Amino acid sequence: METDSALREVPGLRVDHLEVSYRGKGGTRISVLHDMSLAIGAGETLAVVGPSGCGKTTLARAVVGLIPSDAGTVEILGKRLDRGSKGRQLIASCCHFVFQDPYGSLNPRQSVRAVLEEPIRLKGGSSATQCRIRAEEAARRVGLSPSLLTRYPHALSGGQRQRVALARALATEPKLLILDEPTSALDLTVQAQILNLLLEVIEIQRLSTLLITHDMGVVRHLADRVLVLREGCIEEEGPSAEILENPRSRFTQQLNLASLHRLD
Repeated sequence: METDSALREVPGLRVDHLEVSYRGKGGTRISVLHDMSLAIGAGETLAVVGPSGCGKTTLARAVVGLIPSDAGTVEILGKRLDRGSKGRQLIASCCHFVFQDPYGSLNPRQSVRAVLEEPIRLKGGSSATQCRIRAEEAARRVGLSPSLLTRYPHALSGGQRQRVALARALATEPKLLILDEPTSALDLTVQAQILNLLLEVIEIQRLSTLLITHDMGVVRHLADRVLVLREGCIEEEGPSAEILENPRSRFTQQLNLASLHRLD
C-alpha cells in the first residue's frame, strides 16, 4: 500500500471544504458535514470511522453525487466533479461504489453474468463478446466459480453476493473505489476472505479507496490512513498505526476501546 508518495501524484480523490445539510422540521437546515477536506492517493486506502450518525455514509454518497452538497468541491483524478452530465460521466468512467448490503444492491431479476456485464456495456466501447469475457475475468479475480454466473442473487450466500458486488465494481477497471461497510453483514471467516481479496486488488490495481466503517479491526487490516468523524467534523486524521495505537483524541481512544473486533 502507498502512503506519502501516492499523494505526490494526482490524487484519486480530493474533497475541499465540503458542506452537506438537510431540511428538518419547520424548514430549518440541519448540518451533517462541516468543512470536510481530504485527499486519497493512488493505491492508498483512507478509512473514515466514527459512530453511527456521524456523517460517514453521507460523505461517501456526496462524493459520488448521490446526495447534493451545499458547498465545497470534489475532484476525481484531478477533474472537478460538476452536477451535470459530465459529472455523471466522470463518476461512471472511473469510480465504483460497493454498498453495505450486497443483496439490496443487486438486481434480483438479473443473473450474476448479467449483473457483471451491465456496467461494462453501459460504460461503452465493448462488444457483446468483450463484455462477456471481461465479466468472466472479473468473476475469476474475486474467486467466483463459473458455475455461479447463471445463478440469481437469492441463490447466493452473503459472501458470494459481496464477491459479485466487488466483481461488478472491478469489471469497469475503476481508479476510485468507495466501500461503505463492505463486510458488516458477513461472518468473521467470510469477512477476512473479502478483506484479503480487497487488499490484493487495491495493491495490484493501485486503486484509490475510500473505506467507510465503524470497525477498527477492518481499519487495521485494510487502511493506510484514518480520518475520525465526530458529528460531521474531523476529530483527527493520521496514519492508521498512529490512530489505532496512539490516538490523540479521547473520543478516538473510546472508539478504539469500543471496537473489540480484530481480524487475524
